[in-house]
Amino acid sequence: MFGIPEPETIVIVEADGRGKYSKLLHNLVGTADDKDRDHVVGPVDGSIRTVIYNERLFNDNPLTSDQKVVFVGDPGFARDYIEALNAQSTDRIEGGGVHILVSGKQASIAVDSGPGTREQYWDFLAFARSYGQDFPDLLADFHVADTDSKDGPNNPLEVIGGFFEGIGGFIKHGVDDLTIFATKGAEIEDQKYQFAVKLFYTEKMRGFAEA
Repeated sequence: MFGIPEPETIVIVEADGRGKYSKLLHNLVGTADDKDRDHVVGPVDGSIRTVIYNERLFNDNPLTSDQKVVFVGDPGFARDYIEALNAQSTDRIEGGGVHILVSGKQASIAVDSGPGTREQYWDFLAFARSYGQDFPDLLADFHVADTDSKDGPNNPLEVIGGFFEGIGGFIKHGVDDLTIFATKGAEIEDQKYQFAVKLFYTEKMRGFAEA
């Protein structure tokens, strides 16, 4: 008599400081989110299970050639694996500073580090929306309003109000990107990782698990 097949184990290797996102992927795998056979979200419920490796566990348990593994973040202790993935992967999603790579039994999820520009951040928000994920604009206060108009204000009070509004706008919009990202960088990176993990889960993990 045939029994129910054992779920395949996928190792999630987390970079230092990226435990929140490896656990997010781990939790998504354990979520019963398939409505029916025609509406499967991510891998088929119950078809896989995941274990999380930090640096110590990774070093103590060398990967075998048949072990499926997902690297979350950019773990320096697995640099050779990441570089090989980057060179070999033809199955990838990249945009908005997000990088998802899949090659055979290995995959990686990472985002650009370091300060970017406001325009790059807004490109990320648009990229996320194109995949159905909507995040609050953390730099909404730094959009430069379009003040060009063929017909200027006729009311003197509007002119005065516009003058003071212009001063406030200069102070706000004159802040350089380095200053902005020094205060908002961690929140922006968090948005990107949350998006990347969920995107990998919905778009790539089922094919990766079944390959």
